[in-house]
Amino acid sequence: MSLITRFRPFSARLATSSIVLLVTAFFFSPSASSADVEGIWEAGSSSYGVWLKLASWSGDDDWRNTTSISDPELVSFVDGGAGSFRLVRQAGVFVLTRTSSSGAKTGGTFVFTADRGYATEMRRRGYGGLTERRHFDLAALDLTTDFIDDLAGEGYDGLSLDRVVEMKIHCADAEYVRELAGRGYSGLEPRRLVEMRIHGVKAEFIDGMARLGYEDLSPSRLVEMRIHGVSPTYIRDLAAAGFENLDARRLVDMRIHGVTQDYLEEMAELGY
Repeated sequence: MSLITRFRPFSARLATSSIVLLVTAFFFSPSASSADVEGIWEAGSSSYGVWLKLASWSGDDDWRNTTSISDPELVSFVDGGAGSFRLVRQAGVFVLTRTSSSGAKTGGTFVFTADRGYATEMRRRGYGGLTERRHFDLAALDLTTDFIDDLAGEGYDGLSLDRVVEMKIHCADAEYVRELAGRGYSGLEPRRLVEMRIHGVKAEFIDGMARLGYEDLSPSRLVEMRIHGVSPTYIRDLAAAGFENLDARRLVDMRIHGVTQDYLEEMAELGY
């Protein structure tokens, strides 16, 4: 996922377990200090939860990024709490001020003040020369130096900032690295970690497959099985219909072509 997407409409695919913070383009207001970024925000709710848009612009420049957060106090604020809210991040502070409320939506202005100490700490880790725009991005994403240090502790150091951002967006963090390593999947490339995380290859899935005898599957095979819905439940359903001990490749083929327990039972009733 690119951190910056130009002229792209707001997506409704928000994380179900978190508030989603949609940050669109920002500008450096003449009325603000050189360390501040100002803009406007709007919030509302959907079936996925509460959404919050922070928007700004500079001439013809329009850009946006999306990140998800879990903050009960922010939910309360969006739902009609106090008139202003301080969202504190290592990279800086967002101050949201409510100026309007109409029906299911509310909105106002925001000011972001960058923490210059964050830029210094990032430089020490090899990520120097952060622009004010990039700094704002990392604050919105809540990319901390602890996140970077924890990955480095697991052998993932010297990564490009874009790669670190990608891993943060998809929650391919040090805990996930350890989770996979504990099941025999260590030393994976960052790209592979992100791919596995995106497709939901978690410890529960790996353990469930192992209990059914599907151990030592390759990372690409695990991803393939997740993509096509080959789950432990699917395997047990096939076994109940008399199809046991199938190899992983065959399971994927059957799932792709719609071979389910119901289908097999119907075919059995027809004498096949």
